[in-house]
Amino acid sequence: MKKVKAVFGLIVFVSLLFNTTVASAAAVSKNKENQVNRWGGQLIESPMFENDILLNSAGKKLSSYWNREMANNTYSGAVSGEFLLNGLSSYRIELRKDDKIVNGSKRSEIAAVRPCEALAEKTYTFSTYLPDGGSEDYAYDPQGSEIIAQWHNTPDPGEDWTYPPLALHTGAYYTNDAGHYILESNWDPSPMSTDEQIDNNGTRARYDLGSYIEDKGKWVTWTFHIKWGWLESQNPILEVYKNGEKILDLNGLPNTMNDKVGTVMKLGVYKWDWAQSGSNNKSILSKRVVYYSNVSVE
Repeated sequence: MKKVKAVFGLIVFVSLLFNTTVASAAAVSKNKENQVNRWGGQLIESPMFENDILLNSAGKKLSSYWNREMANNTYSGAVSGEFLLNGLSSYRIELRKDDKIVNGSKRSEIAAVRPCEALAEKTYTFSTYLPDGGSEDYAYDPQGSEIIAQWHNTPDPGEDWTYPPLALHTGAYYTNDAGHYILESNWDPSPMSTDEQIDNNGTRARYDLGSYIEDKGKWVTWTFHIKWGWLESQNPILEVYKNGEKILDLNGLPNTMNDKVGTVMKLGVYKWDWAQSGSNNKSILSKRVVYYSNVSVE
């Protein structure tokens, strides 16, 4: 009788284990199913959180992928549990008008430790949260502007720093509507680039990506599929997706400078007008706060 009970118990245990495994597999399958987005008419698996490089594996601090380019204040950059994305912590970045100058301007950013290869093809994903209301409100700035994500070139020896090849703005910098996202693209095929040269040659472009006011108080996931190139013959690619929907396609157009080393991805707030004096500083604000999550580079 004891042997029968023992065998029966083993059967029950194996049955429970099997059912639990099947249920877990089904949950994973369902989760992946929920992460499927429709991009360009093709169903692909969303990159969300599969290769997140923002925080360390414990989710307690910024990962070693990044350098902090910000004032040394407790509020400048920190892990936050205030606004979670899929249950995960975010990285809160704050810039104040009276913060110290960092790298020549007013900025609170994180920058990739190493640049990508020149002419590389990459897919960059990140999510942004612009606070709505309260002391962190991402308020309308009628004549002010800031960058909240950018890809900066790496000048060759003896070459000056230039405009970033690609920058995601909010505000009135290039539009009559300060409540919009603006994507700025700069490129130059010359071996030695300068801002003046880019301006004179007209190798700059701006694209209106719609209202950021409507996005306040919710997470927005951005994906930039980029093949860097300063010549059309290099077959450059620039595709921008917002929440899985393609909103801009600039394939075939140059999108960077002629440099031996590639670009560096930067996230955070860069508000240069606060570093200006007199009438050059038209911003009416004194603080900007943005939350970031779900960052991957593939």
